[in-house]
Parts: sequence; C-alpha cells; structure tokens
Amino acid sequence: MKGIPILLVVLVFIILFCAGFIGTSKLTIFYLERINMYSVKNNTDPYFWMMVFTENKVTTIHFSELEEFKKENPNYSFLVPKGKESYYNDLLPSEYKKPSFNFEVEQLSEEKQLIKLNTAGSLSVGTNTYVAIDKEIFPKTYSGFNFIDTFLLFVVSSVGGAIICFIFFFIHKR
Repeated sequence: MKGIPILLVVLVFIILFCAGFIGTSKLTIFYLERINMYSVKNNTDPYFWMMVFTENKVTTIHFSELEEFKKENPNYSFLVPKGKESYYNDLLPSEYKKPSFNFEVEQLSEEKQLIKLNTAGSLSVGTNTYVAIDKEIFPKTYSGFNFIDTFLLFVVSSVGGAIICFIFFFIHKR
C-alpha cells in the first residue's frame, strides 16, 4: 500500500465497511424475520394488531377489542379501499407516536386482500399479516423484533463490515 495516499485508503475502508455492514444487515434481517415469525392461524394472540375502516377513517385495534368495536361501528370493513392505500397510511399514527403503523396491501381477488400491518413501539417492531374480506379477517403470521434483536443486528452487521475491511487489508498487504 506504499505510494497510495492515506486519504484514499481511509475512503476505501469506509466504503468497504459500509458495504459489509449493509450486506450483513440484510442477511441478518432475513434470518431474524424467519426465526421470529409465528403462525397465528389457530391461536390468535389477543394483542394481534389489525386495521378497521369506517367511512373516511382507519382505526388500529387489537384482536381482543374486535367484538366491542363491531358493536359500536356496524358499518366497518377490513378491506383497504382500492386506490386509497397512501391516504390511509398517512392517517395511521406516524413514527412520532408510539406505537406507529404503516401497511402494505396485496389484492388476492376482488373481495380478498393480504395485509401486512407493520408496527413500531419504543423497544420493538413487528409485522402482523392477515387475509381480509369485508367483514372478517383471517390472521396468518406475526413476526417481531425486540431491543435485543436490534442490538444483535447492529453487532453482527458491524462485525461483517470489519471482516470485509480485514480481508481487503490482508489481500493488499501481500
């Protein structure tokens, strides 16, 4: 590495570390999503989050609150109105309020949608996945990360970035 300006070497190490960090974090997230995913098809957690739509309003509730909500709001629907995904995502509590929400919707048929409701609390994040028809939902899976998982993600990603830097260093040291 003689003759190479030190600034260039530092820049290359920073770029390699970032690339290793990002690559390792993507792999780690993929792994954590798989090991932290639980089926809730037959045993719905009372704290499973879902969205309910009434007129021009969206409400996020736990599964345990569903029956009471139905009684108070007979004109509810679980389906995201077509073409209104962005509008309703903007109505959900944002990252400045805890918990915050956003969702993705996939149209399975004219009357059926697959909804992924993402939640973020102060020390955890999660995804509730369910199939919705107009007046009924069918919970599928829940996956979540807590503070320990986030710390693990940071540590493993940092080690991945450092390994890439060490490999580069030893290859160019020869």
